[in-house]
Amino acid sequence: MTSVTFTGLSGRIYEYFPQAFDAEWFAVAGNYAFAYRPNGVWAPLYFGETSSFATRIPGHEKRASATLLGATHVLAHLTPGGAAVRQAEEEDLIRAYNPVCNVEHRTAGPGLFGLGRRVGATLLTGHAQPKRRATLLGDW
Repeated sequence: MTSVTFTGLSGRIYEYFPQAFDAEWFAVAGNYAFAYRPNGVWAPLYFGETSSFATRIPGHEKRASATLLGATHVLAHLTPGGAAVRQAEEEDLIRAYNPVCNVEHRTAGPGLFGLGRRVGATLLTGHAQPKRRATLLGDW
């Protein structure tokens, strides 16, 4: 299976694996992202962590918003070490990518499609400045 690599604001590298939203999820702990792949580059719309994929992913409160914005997959991986390790990873990635569906840990600056600091809008959309539009999440 092809993996997806994200780099946190700390410089730490995290490897995720694409899964369908309706995949069979197990009661194991890990980190995940709701994302889509425009022009061959994965764009995270939401980063999260859980003690159980089986109870967290089905019926997730951000799934509808992320799907409306184009999310097609859950990118996930197991994270050993407990809640503090998972939460640190989640915060590191949110601060790096500024995904639009996350509320906590976002940084100032662009948040369109989670591009934030790491990936510019030109790379993913071909536009220097993305157009803004109203959504369930407000203007973006």
